[in-house]
Amino acid sequence: MRSRTWIGLAVVILFIVAFFILPRLSHAVWSSLLITLIFLGLMIVMVRWHARTSGYHCPACGHEFAISAWIDFLSPQGFGRKLLRCPRCEIASWCGEIDRTALSAATESEIPVPDTESTGAAWLYLQVAIIVALYALLWGFTAYRWPAAPTGVILKIPLAAGVLPVLHAVFCLFAARQGYQSRIYPAVTAFIAIFLLMAIWMQWTVISRLT
Repeated sequence: MRSRTWIGLAVVILFIVAFFILPRLSHAVWSSLLITLIFLGLMIVMVRWHARTSGYHCPACGHEFAISAWIDFLSPQGFGRKLLRCPRCEIASWCGEIDRTALSAATESEIPVPDTESTGAAWLYLQVAIIVALYALLWGFTAYRWPAAPTGVILKIPLAAGVLPVLHAVFCLFAARQGYQSRIYPAVTAFIAIFLLMAIWMQWTVISRLT
């Protein structure tokens, strides 16, 4: 199972390279978007493959189950385990990864779909609000400092940085619905907040050179 964990890590690295490194190396906006779409397609293929070949063992009740590619993508991944909500006992915990071939056909159809949100949902909503506010600050700074209508290179940083707030909101809202509680979410929120503050500083540098 370690190989699948490293594959998940490779997906994250590809995602960062596609959205935040390669677009900065390319001068054309359309080429940056094309590179991003190619890497996004590769990431989707790898996540779907991982979901088809992996099953999970609930440490609370011992139930073994499979998940969809969507839940595989949105749930936090550890080394040989994943934060999931068991479809039998409905307890969210770090479930050990197992080979999906060991699961029966009936088991493979079971996907965790909870009816209630987690007790920490309010904290997750607050994290989403913080990131959205910082991203709005980036656009506000761009509109305030750039005298003309923002076009071309001026839009590159805000548009590229916009991927993170969107994904962050999706992950946090999904976690609230699934009942996930983990220190991973505030850690990721802090990382994205720092990234957006750096994006504001980078945008200030770009505008200062052009004005």
